[in-house]
Amino acid sequence: MRRGPVGVTVHGAHDMGREHRTLVALAPMWTKSPRPVAYCEDLAVVGAKFYLMERVEGVVLRRDTTGLLPETMHRLCGSLVDTLVEFHQIDYEKAGLGHIGRPVGFLDRQVSGWIERYEVARTDEVPDVHLVERWLAANIPTSPAPTLLHNDFKYDNVLMDKTLTGVVCVLDWEMTTLGDPLVDLGASLALWQQEGDAPDLMAARFGPTHLPGNLTRSQVAQRYASRTGADLSKLDWYYVLGLYKMIGALQQLYRRYVLGHTKEERYRNLAVAIRGMAAEGRRVIEQGGIERRAF
Repeated sequence: MRRGPVGVTVHGAHDMGREHRTLVALAPMWTKSPRPVAYCEDLAVVGAKFYLMERVEGVVLRRDTTGLLPETMHRLCGSLVDTLVEFHQIDYEKAGLGHIGRPVGFLDRQVSGWIERYEVARTDEVPDVHLVERWLAANIPTSPAPTLLHNDFKYDNVLMDKTLTGVVCVLDWEMTTLGDPLVDLGASLALWQQEGDAPDLMAARFGPTHLPGNLTRSQVAQRYASRTGADLSKLDWYYVLGLYKMIGALQQLYRRYVLGHTKEERYRNLAVAIRGMAAEGRRVIEQGGIERRAF
């Protein structure tokens, strides 16, 4: 069963009906989306709208995953990238999903929308964040042809098969839309912390991307490009956008902690991750490249 989180009532978020309809459309097109079973709008049942989907057996790789051999990690990493490629190649018109987004002006709305979200949630003055905001707004690239976007594609949003061969199912479809496919790639790279990254940036790690056997950020991007023909000449911009979107999302959570709306201790140190991602954004702007080098 999938439903929105208890106590969260953000307008437009956690739309289970939209998510269910997306999965219904994807079901005949792609084997790696879970098959929907039923949707329920009756709040009397569980206190929220929800849907049921098929159960898929598998393994989720998380931040604290350990013990995987480098060759296993390399195989799973390749499958993760290839799965994103497969998803972006789905014919969204044939799937009946041409209505779920507005590709025209997509990048402009991404930048202005996330700046607004961050500024509303801001608690501390972080100069690097404002540098990133100005640079993103001044350097918006021209988008390639639109594709379906997952908008949260990372290790802990996919299931690996139980023998750890590769991805069998992609989860968490609430933010699926149409737009620039490099936004998906940039967002994934923003969560791809690796050996040699600054400690504050590593504090933002969401998955086992640092384990031996993983591709580097550059190798992930090149594998994606080799399979799609994507132009990576503006990849720095998409990477920084991915960082900024995570800054905004983490800042929203951190504000809740600062104001005492939540006591969850895991939110206490989000300011460290925010500073780390902002500093990484500044590094890319000043030095260029998605791989970290010494200042």
